[in-house]
Amino acid sequence: MDFLLSYSRKPGDKMIELFAFLSAFMLVLFGTPSLIKVAKLKHLVDFPTSKRKVHKNSVPSIGGIAIFAATVVSLTFWYPFHQIAPENFRLFKYLLACLVFLFFVGIKDDIIGVSPGKKLFAQLIVVSLMVLFGGARISTMGGLFGVEELGYEVSIVFSIFTFMVIINGFNLIDGVDGLAAGVGFFASVFAGFWFHTNGELLLEFLSWSVAGSALGFLVFNFPPARLFMGDSGSLTLGLVCSILVYGVLETEPTLLESYSATVPRPLIALALLVYPMLDVLRVFIIRVASGGKPWVAGKDHIHHRLLAKGWSHLQTSLIVYSFMFLVMGFVLYFSYLDVTVLFFLSLAVSVLYLMLFLFKK
Repeated sequence: MDFLLSYSRKPGDKMIELFAFLSAFMLVLFGTPSLIKVAKLKHLVDFPTSKRKVHKNSVPSIGGIAIFAATVVSLTFWYPFHQIAPENFRLFKYLLACLVFLFFVGIKDDIIGVSPGKKLFAQLIVVSLMVLFGGARISTMGGLFGVEELGYEVSIVFSIFTFMVIINGFNLIDGVDGLAAGVGFFASVFAGFWFHTNGELLLEFLSWSVAGSALGFLVFNFPPARLFMGDSGSLTLGLVCSILVYGVLETEPTLLESYSATVPRPLIALALLVYPMLDVLRVFIIRVASGGKPWVAGKDHIHHRLLAKGWSHLQTSLIVYSFMFLVMGFVLYFSYLDVTVLFFLSLAVSVLYLMLFLFKK
């Protein structure tokens, strides 16, 4: 382990951070069978008792324990804390505390249930702590809609709103086998390469740790699922991915490599989590417009529409994965365009691509 004590990396060096990825993956891979066994023995399973359930058999629903534990263990074990900057230490401290708090809210919901109002309030506490005290404040729009720097008060409100959308987005898309974990895996891998290229060490370790955890979980959650992540998993993934989005938006310009400097950071951040953000905003608008309650669970999400059209769980997850790759590739390929023009073009491509599957079958 002596090499870690003298570890120092510049962009382009060997990816020692992959140890975090591999250890998180192995922890979930070898620890989850015991978790499944315990869940079945203690009846900690999700029963298909309501019409909105899309599975037919009872499935253990505490997979978030594996995701949370592997992410935290891998990050804290492998990250070279002797190099951490004061501002990054503050971010890490509050992130760890908030992850633990939100995880226990999620695990309580998985076992005995938590009302939507209390869960939203807990999320609001967490994201407020991260923004106000952890320093995870989105301060720039990067020229999107002609806006560069945000005022202090505006940036606080915008950051809290964005984080709430992302966290609830993950919570709401966890309704199809392999979907939420797959989205979290691909988003964190994209983010990991971004932070590696641009020298953001803490967020890179975080990206690879959660990527390994999500991939390990996918082994048991890919259709047909043997384990669900539950709220403990979706809230963990949502909070971590919201910090990754913040990191992409706030990457120091002096750290950007020549190619990264030409890519619109707001659209890269949006592309990382385009599906959960698009879906939660779509559902919120539709429910409010129809006089419904946006926080009540339903089957009006895009993935539910795909299932209703006859696509299987596996096909639905693959459609969403390909959708993420399409949007990210589109943004990277046309990065030379004006950021606002590219935003609307990406939105149009997103809608047309999803409509292709929603109306074709």
